[in-house]
Amino acid sequence: MKDVILLLKFLFSLPKAVTQTHTLPYSSCPHSDDMN
Repeated sequence: MKDVILLLKFLFSLPKAVTQTHTLPYSSCPHSDDMN
């Protein structure tokens, strides 16, 4: 069940990562293409 907990933590951390990337210029974000 540890994998499930890690997966949930990862899913909950995604919105934070997306908001952080949107505050940065797309040119300096290497993952901007993956978050379209």
